[in-house]
Amino acid sequence: MTLNKFSNYFKILRSFLGGCFVGIFLIFLILSGMVLFIRNKYQGKVYPGVFIFGKEVSGKSASQLEEFLKEKEEEIKNLKVAFFWKNEEEKRWEITPQKIDWSVDSFSTINEALTKGHEGGVKEVFSLYQLLLFPLEIKPNFVYSQEKLEKVLEEIAAEVDRPVQDALFEFKGGKVVSFQVSKEGREVDRWEVKKLIILAFSEPRGEKYLVSLDLPVKVVEPKITTKKSNELGIHELLAEGESFFKDSIPSRVHNIILASSYLHGVVIPPGEVFSFAKKIGTISAEVGYKPAYVIKNKATVLEDGGGVCQVSTTLFRAALNAGLPIVERKAHYYRVGFYEQGG
Repeated sequence: MTLNKFSNYFKILRSFLGGCFVGIFLIFLILSGMVLFIRNKYQGKVYPGVFIFGKEVSGKSASQLEEFLKEKEEEIKNLKVAFFWKNEEEKRWEITPQKIDWSVDSFSTINEALTKGHEGGVKEVFSLYQLLLFPLEIKPNFVYSQEKLEKVLEEIAAEVDRPVQDALFEFKGGKVVSFQVSKEGREVDRWEVKKLIILAFSEPRGEKYLVSLDLPVKVVEPKITTKKSNELGIHELLAEGESFFKDSIPSRVHNIILASSYLHGVVIPPGEVFSFAKKIGTISAEVGYKPAYVIKNKATVLEDGGGVCQVSTTLFRAALNAGLPIVERKAHYYRVGFYEQGG
């Protein structure tokens, strides 16, 4: 009895497995037939389920896709992005696709659309199945002039950017007197503006040809605010440095005045290392320095910026007299007569 039951169960299982095999085989034949049908119908064309700019492009050939993309590019070329910014007065800047040589990269977009799902073999079956169930939106590639876009950003920034202004002080009668309060700086958020322009030109907008946006502007806080500078504990004159430049040639006098202007009223917060070279910056004719005598290669020669060393020497004397630590100092190759004036 037990053997008969086992034999019956085995027959049922064999029938079931046989039916499953036949079913799978039939499904395979149907899918293969469907793939062959679609492959033949869409040879050299876009498979179903592919969209560009929100429009289905299935069945389109390369030439039809090119025509479609040209139409969309013409729509985009009618767009304008207008940035608005209001401070003392309202300002407006308009950017068009033509201004930055914006266009659709037709070659790469068409290639991606035509190859999607055309992988061949078993992978093509799964790709087709996926496209039918989950339509795919292809994002077109675009090309534009990076140089022209940067120029647009420069033009906007030239009207908006304002350098930050730290609080500055000067000594009068042994007391610290404020002559310039701190001011916030501002600068255009170039990365954000660039991103908004690219986003605006990335798709047609139907009847809406103007995209109005607020200009992204960042506030730059001063390093030394008026409030903070009043908390620095400046109560008295610690020390001063003095030097004379009688009989200096006019160009040397000019260089001394110019270099000194970069140091006038500078505040050094507690614990910060002050660098004369960094604060003065570039010393060249481009920033206004004139030729005067300098010590170079153990000789006295004419060079732009002669006399700046007297400013650094005078500042060094003040720091030395105040007992401040000197981190780095470089001396001249030989003594300079100007620094002996006045004793």
